Amino acid sequence: MKSSIAILLLVLSSLGQTAMGQKNLSLSTNTLSLHQAIELGLANHPQLLRAQIEVEAAEARIIQARSRFFPLIDLGGSAKQGLSGAGSALALKGLAGSPFPDDMAISANVTQTLYDFGRTKYGTTARRFELAYLKESVSARRAQIILKVIQAYFEVLQDREAQGASREMVEEKRLMLKQSKSFFRTQLRSQLDVRRAEINFSRAQLKLDRASHQLEQTLASLENAMGLKDPPSGYVLEKPKIEVVNPGSLKELLAEALEGRAELSAMQAQIEATKYWLKKAESERYPHLKAALSIGWANFANLSLDKLLFGGLGIQLPIFMGNLLSGNIEEARQDLERTNSINKELVNDVRLQVKKAYNDLLSSQESVVVNQAITNQAQEALKLARVRYRLDLSDFVEFTTSETILSTAESDHTQALYNYKIKEAELKYAVGRLK
Repeated sequence: MKSSIAILLLVLSSLGQTAMGQKNLSLSTNTLSLHQAIELGLANHPQLLRAQIEVEAAEARIIQARSRFFPLIDLGGSAKQGLSGAGSALALKGLAGSPFPDDMAISANVTQTLYDFGRTKYGTTARRFELAYLKESVSARRAQIILKVIQAYFEVLQDREAQGASREMVEEKRLMLKQSKSFFRTQLRSQLDVRRAEINFSRAQLKLDRASHQLEQTLASLENAMGLKDPPSGYVLEKPKIEVVNPGSLKELLAEALEGRAELSAMQAQIEATKYWLKKAESERYPHLKAALSIGWANFANLSLDKLLFGGLGIQLPIFMGNLLSGNIEEARQDLERTNSINKELVNDVRLQVKKAYNDLLSSQESVVVNQAITNQAQEALKLARVRYRLDLSDFVEFTTSETILSTAESDHTQALYNYKIKEAELKYAVGRLK
């Protein structure tokens, strides 16, 4: 009960410290960089804060387990009248628990485990591995938070590019609608052309509204990934320089993942903890040797050392406990089998994540190359349209349309680069590079 209260106080204390340490978005230049976004996520995300509390609680459990290595010292006192056997209800130790019906006593008592066939050692070691498991789990959650921030950051940049392209498309369709109405008034176009232009303009406006709504959603996702409670409005994201690089061979990445993923390291620690819990369960079949010492004063005793001092050795050997010990051992053994099975499943999942992320990254690289080629073609087309417009071989709408096509191609290329960064981050996460 005391240990549970101690852990609860530790958790509440940690919650108070993390609440006071909450960081928010404060930007002097009104620009948020990717590095700043990641730092905010690591400082504020509730999952990481909760994981840190779990680590501190695990450290407290190690202290509890180690306490069995040391002697237990307490003071006791009693004053009773009546049947001697009724005094056992007080559960007092040493001289204070004397069997005499009419007495008073006070004593200091020391109890020490001399040998327990590894019970305390195995329990303490298991708790240490559980702490290692939780620390690796913190690293795993850090990587997840970093990945979420990166994904949301570049998704916001993507959606802002899409919003800009949609806005330019609206202006193009507005110009075409204006021209169609002008041609209709001069009887160069029919009213059907005007209706088509109006529909195209409405569709472009609807696409812009959807792009703006999508941007609001992804921006909210980014602020959630950063753990911000009251984010300021009006800040913009810094556009990082993007360089497409070769990810390396899949074989090397798979080997790196099996060594670098914090989840796998955590599972190895959990397996070791389960092994020691099994050893502890098996040790319960053996004797338990204790020593006890009590010294004090009692009103029934003459002032002689042999009556004011108690010392003794005790041994406890389980003979039959209704298959309780064998059941505990079997449960611990099955826990070990289950943990090993989970670890094998996790290894397969990690391999699959690496392969998928690797293929997605290669696909995004190809998309960057294709969109770069389309952008180059759109640039050439705009040069030709500019020459035709200067020579009066085309009208202003054709020239404006070429500009819009180039702008859309550049926007698509930029979005492809942002998508590449997202896939790159997913591959880094899969191999355990995000820390």
